[in-house]
Parts: sequence; structure tokens; C-alpha cells
Amino acid sequence: MRRFAMCLAALACGGAAPAPVRLFDGRTLAGWEQGTADSFRVENGSITGGTIDRVLTKKTFLCTTRDYGDFRLTARFRIDGGQYANTGIQFRTARVDAGATQVIGYQADAGHIYWGTLYDEGRRKVTLADFDQSKIARHLNDGRWNRYAIVAKGRHIVLTFNGVKTVDYVEPDTSIAQTGKICLQLHDKVAMTVAFRDIVLTPL
Repeated sequence: MRRFAMCLAALACGGAAPAPVRLFDGRTLAGWEQGTADSFRVENGSITGGTIDRVLTKKTFLCTTRDYGDFRLTARFRIDGGQYANTGIQFRTARVDAGATQVIGYQADAGHIYWGTLYDEGRRKVTLADFDQSKIARHLNDGRWNRYAIVAKGRHIVLTFNGVKTVDYVEPDTSIAQTGKICLQLHDKVAMTVAFRDIVLTPL
């Protein structure tokens, strides 16, 4: 009865709410495209990038083949590679050119001194919204699984890291695109592995 009532309420408001979409099926990279060939793979039920004994000379990104606009995205991730290892989840992102390893777009940053911050990758190349790293230290699962929640609606962006809201940002530049790909970053200059799982996007 409760479910039926909820369905009636949704219809009364103009239709059912959009269903969450799993961007990673846990087995393959279907729906994703590599920036640099074979940089990412599926390992132990996770999208995994890099090796602990190899240092990249350039960043590379695994990106969705589809673009997304307004959404709520949740994902779990981990970084292995020491103090300066770094990764991030890109959104509203575009590749610089066909087949390029570099991208432009927002990044939910993760790593040394950047946990929970919002960075503008490849475009303005600045941290758009910072967060006091001393406040996040007790919530950080270093070398273990962490969780990001990203909400992008219009020009309003909210980041939540391991349950702590770290960014509440409104984009002042109306020329910045509000649609784009979701991408996973493998950073350069430090040998590391990164892993992502449970990547779920709900359109808003």
C-alpha cells in the first residue's frame, strides 16, 4: 500500500522520479573509454588504474561515453601509493580533443592536501573551493575505501566526502558548460594504483 501511494504521489507531481543508473557493471568497462590505452582495467570488482611500480609522465582519464547534466553521483574509491598519491572524479568534463589524455572540467579532488576539494582541471587550473584538511583528517580512510557524493544542479555544486559536506559552490561564470562526461583520474609523477566501485548516478 505504501509503495502504491508513493507511485501515485510521483504521478501527481508529473511522473516517476528518474531511476539511479549504475555507471560500472562490476565486470567490464562497457560505457567507458580510455584516454591512454589499457591504463584502466577491471580488477577484483573495481575499475582499477595504474601500477605501484610505474610513474606516468602525463595524467590520464577514463571517461563515460555519455554526457550528463544535473545529477547526484555516489562512488567509493581508494588510492594506494604513498603520501602524494592523488586522484579525482571528473564531472561536466570534456576531452581536449579526440583521443586526448587531457580533459577540462570540474574535479572532486582526492589526495594529499586536496581531500574533499573542488578543482577546475585543465581549464582555470585552480582549486575553486577548498576545505580545511585538519577537519577531514579524522574522517579519512587513508589507503582504504573512501566515499564521494557529488550533486550538480544548475550552477550549484555540493561535494560530500565520507559523510562530511566539504564544498558548497555556485559557479559565477555562466559560460561554463553544465553538461559533460564523468571521468576517473590517474595522476602522473607518482607511482600508484587507484580503484573505483559502486558508481551510481541519479539524474536530477
